[in-house]
Amino acid sequence: LPKFVSLFLGPKAPGVLYMVAILVAAFGINSIETLMFVSFLGGSLGWLSGIVHFAHLTMRYDNTYGSIVGAGDAASGVLVAMLAFAQQPELGEEDRLFGASTYYLLCLPLVGSSLVAFWYIERTKLGALPVTAAILEGPTAVLLEKHADASSSSLLLGALLPSFASAAEMRRQVGTALILMFVVFSQSITCWGFGDSLVPYACGNAEQGDNGKSCVLHASFGTVFATLLGSNAAAWVTPKMSGFILPFLVYAVAFAAFALAAAGVGAGRVRALGEGYVVGLLLAMRTLAPYMRSLAQRLIQTHYEPSQFEGMNAVLLWTSVSANVGGTLIVTCILG
Repeated sequence: LPKFVSLFLGPKAPGVLYMVAILVAAFGINSIETLMFVSFLGGSLGWLSGIVHFAHLTMRYDNTYGSIVGAGDAASGVLVAMLAFAQQPELGEEDRLFGASTYYLLCLPLVGSSLVAFWYIERTKLGALPVTAAILEGPTAVLLEKHADASSSSLLLGALLPSFASAAEMRRQVGTALILMFVVFSQSITCWGFGDSLVPYACGNAEQGDNGKSCVLHASFGTVFATLLGSNAAAWVTPKMSGFILPFLVYAVAFAAFALAAAGVGAGRVRALGEGYVVGLLLAMRTLAPYMRSLAQRLIQTHYEPSQFEGMNAVLLWTSVSANVGGTLIVTCILG
C-alpha cells in the first residue's frame, strides 16, 4: 500500500488523505457507519504515515529528526486536546462553544501546514545527510528496491541479511533487532494495549466520591503532555543501546504498580494515596514509552546500513501494531 500510494504523491500522500478524511468528518458524518469508516480511515493513515514518513526520515535525514517528528505529533495532540477542552463536547449541542464540523475544520490547518513544512524541508534539504543521500543515489538504491520487493514475504530477513554482511556482523544486527523489538513490543502492549483498558479500573480503586471520573479525565488530558515530554526528551540524548536500561527499569516498576492498583491489590493504600498516585504512575509510563520508542527509531540509523533502514522501520512498526492489537484483545477477553 505505501508503495502504491507513493507512485502518486510520495511521502505527502498520508497528509493529503488525512485532509480528505477530516473534510468527510466535518460534513459527511450522519450515521454510526460513517463515523466508524472515518475512524478506521484515520487510524489506517496514522500507521501508514509511520511506514512512509519514518522510513523516509531514517534514510535521508539525521536520526534526531525522527524524535522531533514524534514530538510534533504529540504537540498536535496537545493542541487538539486544548481545542476539545474549549469546545466542551460533554455539553449539549446548544451549550457547546462550537459544533463538530467547526472542530474538524479548525484541525484542518494542522495537516495543511505539515504539507507546506514537508515541501520546504525537501526543497531546502534542511537537515539532510549528504553522505546517505549520495549512497541512496548509487548502487544501494538498487539493493533497497530488491529488499522492498522481497519485504512482503521476508522483510525481517531482507532487513538484516544484506549480501555484504559478515557472519559476526549479521549476529550483531540480529541481536540488536531482537532487543529493539522487545523494547517496542513490551512498551506498546503494556502502555497502550493494556494501559488504556486498565485506566478506569485503577481510577475506580482510587476514587474519592466521583467514581473515578476526574481521575480518568486527568489521566487522559495529562497523556498528551506526557507524550510530548517523552518524544522531546529522546531528541536530546545520544542514541545508544545502554540508554534503554534506566528508563526501562523505571517503566517496569511504574507499570507493575499501576497494574496492581487496577487489580485492586492494596486497595486501601491506593484509595488513601488518591487519584494523584494512579495518574502519576500512568503519566510516568506515557512519558517513558514514547521516549523509548523514539530512541529505538533513532538507533536504526546508527546500527544498520542504509539498505536496511526501510526494512527495520517496518519491522518495529509492525511490532508496535501487533502489541497494541494483542494487548487490547487480551484485556477484552479477560474483562469480557
